[in-house]
Amino acid sequence: MSRITRWKPEKTKTKVVFRLQFHATHIPQSGWDKLFIAFIPVDSGKATAKTTKANVRNGTCKWSDPIYETTRLLQDLRTKEFDEKLYKFVVSMGSSRSSILGEATINLADYADALKPSLVALSLHGCDCGAILHVTVQLLTSKTGFREFEQQRELRERGLATNVNNDTHNDSLTERLSSHGQAVSDHENLKINSKALLRDHTSQEEDTTLIEEHLESPIAFDDSSNTSCSIYACKNDAASPQETDTQNPNQKYPSMLGTHDWIHSFGSEFSGDNDLEISCEENNRFKGSLGSVVFFLHELKQELSSLQGHADELGVETQKFAQQLAADMASGENLVREVAILKTECSKFKHEIEVLRDNSNKLRSPSNRSVGHSEEPMYQDLQIRWLKSLLIVEDKLREIQNKACFGFDDMDLRVLGSDLGFILMRLKDLKQGAGQVISSLNFAALEGGPALRELIVESSVNESEEHKLRFGIGTDLYQPESMLPHSADTDSMKNKVDELTRKLEESKKQRENLRQKMDQMECYYEALIQDLEGNQRHVLCELQNLRNEHSACLYAVSKANAEMERMSQDMNDKLILVMEEKRELDALNKEFERRAMAAESALRRARLNYSIAVGQLQKDVELLSSQVSSMFEANQNLLRKTFQDDETVTPVGTAKRQALDQKKQTLGRQALLDDLRRSLIFQKEVYRKIDDEAQDVHHENLFLDIFSKTLQATLLDAISDIGFKMNEKHEMTRQLGSYKKSNDVLMLKLQTALDEVQSLNREKTALSVNFYEITQQCEDLEASLHSLTDENSCLIERIAELEDLLKKEILESSDLKKGNTSLQEKLMNTTHELQKLVYVKGNLEKHVCDLQEEMQGLLTAHDEKVFFLTKEKETLMNEREIAHASTSISEAARENLEEVVFDLQEQMQSLLVCQDKGFSQLIKEVEKF
Repeated sequence: MSRITRWKPEKTKTKVVFRLQFHATHIPQSGWDKLFIAFIPVDSGKATAKTTKANVRNGTCKWSDPIYETTRLLQDLRTKEFDEKLYKFVVSMGSSRSSILGEATINLADYADALKPSLVALSLHGCDCGAILHVTVQLLTSKTGFREFEQQRELRERGLATNVNNDTHNDSLTERLSSHGQAVSDHENLKINSKALLRDHTSQEEDTTLIEEHLESPIAFDDSSNTSCSIYACKNDAASPQETDTQNPNQKYPSMLGTHDWIHSFGSEFSGDNDLEISCEENNRFKGSLGSVVFFLHELKQELSSLQGHADELGVETQKFAQQLAADMASGENLVREVAILKTECSKFKHEIEVLRDNSNKLRSPSNRSVGHSEEPMYQDLQIRWLKSLLIVEDKLREIQNKACFGFDDMDLRVLGSDLGFILMRLKDLKQGAGQVISSLNFAALEGGPALRELIVESSVNESEEHKLRFGIGTDLYQPESMLPHSADTDSMKNKVDELTRKLEESKKQRENLRQKMDQMECYYEALIQDLEGNQRHVLCELQNLRNEHSACLYAVSKANAEMERMSQDMNDKLILVMEEKRELDALNKEFERRAMAAESALRRARLNYSIAVGQLQKDVELLSSQVSSMFEANQNLLRKTFQDDETVTPVGTAKRQALDQKKQTLGRQALLDDLRRSLIFQKEVYRKIDDEAQDVHHENLFLDIFSKTLQATLLDAISDIGFKMNEKHEMTRQLGSYKKSNDVLMLKLQTALDEVQSLNREKTALSVNFYEITQQCEDLEASLHSLTDENSCLIERIAELEDLLKKEILESSDLKKGNTSLQEKLMNTTHELQKLVYVKGNLEKHVCDLQEEMQGLLTAHDEKVFFLTKEKETLMNEREIAHASTSISEAARENLEEVVFDLQEQMQSLLVCQDKGFSQLIKEVEKF
């Protein structure tokens, strides 16, 4: 039989798996809240994988879930270089063109040897803000399979810090964790740490199952290691003759799960948890904001308590001030009473003067004109002198009254003694004049009759009693000299003089005490005025501070109310989203159960078909063995028959002829034996191939059983995870209820705080009214204390000037603030216009870039079509050569065996293709959900 030489191409296909992690920076603040990345091969132009949406914070966006891409790279055998494999990253918010932030292109063939993670910074085309996409690319080999990715995910869920020091047996894993830790954001770490506690139990179970599988399986299945890229990550393509000979012989079976969609589904099988994790993060943020609001309310309560303390202090000070005012008013009333007493005394003195005038008029009557005609010049002189002295005494008394009304100082107290001495001298002069008049009247009375005598006596008695009542001085001082001989002795006069001197000393002491009291009152009033001025300034400052604090409190309360409303709205939205996700998860759980049942039934049918195929194969093998044995027996019988015929045939010819015949017979026998030997060897090879095929089918069945068990385990894990997520959702709903209750409590607390603020405002108004009343009383005191009005008026004018200056400064500051606000508004308007212009420019540039990309896409599609046609032509030529080479096999047994083997292969391929289709449909439906 002829051996056909195998065609060896110049380029070989190598299947590789890449792991891609993304991180974007310099993203615009406005208009870009959540972004995702679409992974598009340039060859096909269709998105093969997408990341989940991630939040943009402070101009950066980090995607926690990686993308696993399985591709075939063409490598030149001579130069050992790979052909380029271009992929496009599209960063956008949605499916519309206006929501695309930018695009970037990468050649994964440049990283075919990158066993360690390599960071690439790609500028996004079509983005005017200069956004940069950082991509961490790592090549995954058969050793770094899906089990390692699962361990890495579990380590990341446990916090990245607890297991890095423990897993020292895997250096590549630690390197990847360290490189991946540089690209993962703080937000993701917080999310993973919060999720680690919830997944601790499930992760421990997964660890135990993984360790048991690793211990139970002695063979490291490169094709079935549950990698994140594919089950057959490094297998050969069975339909293509252009595979290399250096690959694993177990890699010749066709793929069971198709494209890399199943890869991405395994790589991000828990990517649906991101929404729940985001909701947990939002709940934590709401907890922090609630804590800040509670802390702010606590501070507000402290401020209110401090304001209450200030109000109490002001109340105490006002009470003290009221007491001082009451004491001042009492002292003023005492002064008023003293002034009234002095006024009554002056009125009595005036009445006495009028009585004296009446008496003088009576003396000047016609009945007495004859008696006093000789004494008329003397009476006129005495009258003039009396009037002058009375006027002087009245003026002195008015001065003393004014001084008593407005307070005394040291000089006034010293002058008061001289004034009193002067008044006493004038009174003595009046006494002497009155004595002369009385003596003359007595002389006239002796001549004029008893009526005039009685009048003089009554007038003298009344005058002496009035003076005695007014000044406490005896009538002896006012008695005329003609009446002194009527006294018993002069000792009584001396005693009275001593008594008068003693009273004079007492009056001097009282005057000194009064002067000291007046000094004390002066100091007291000066201190009181200073305290009033200081209290007035302090109260004005406190009122201004209260106004500022009140405005700040009102602003804080309004801000807290707005924050509470926003938080309640966010919580309601989150609750609605959680309920919707709960319904979706319930539907997804039911769909998973239905599909699990369908998968189990499909597995049962596949096992039944496999058992039927194996039985048929065994029957065919038995039939072949029986045919071979019958052929062997026929050959033996034929040999036996030829030997018997040779023995029975008699030699007819000569010895040479017999020798020739014997040689021919021996040669024929040897040729026949050689043919039989070759046929036996070929049959043995066929048997060996059939045994190998049977063993391969058996291994494939074992692998399918193991794979079905792993799928069942993953389904059970998914069901348990769904139940755990449902429990988490119930817990979150309960927490939302508690948050609502706490919000209600906080609203009640805010209401009470507002009530307290209103009560403080009312107290402030009451204090302002009290302050106004106190100022009125102060003004009354200033009006009553005329000596201090000038200084107070000066101070008030100074305060008014300062207040005017303060008002002017306030007006100027308000004008400046208004000008500043107007300038800020103009600046904001200009910035808005600039942003609009920039946005229009960006849209135009994006439109131009889109048109350029469409042109490039058309050109690349045309080039790809030409390249595809050339490749189809080459494959047709190769198939033609293979078909031409296969026609040279002419042996009937080989053709029969090849037909049988081909039928078996077709049956196996049809079964595998059916199973691949079933699994691919199942996985695509799972990916859709």
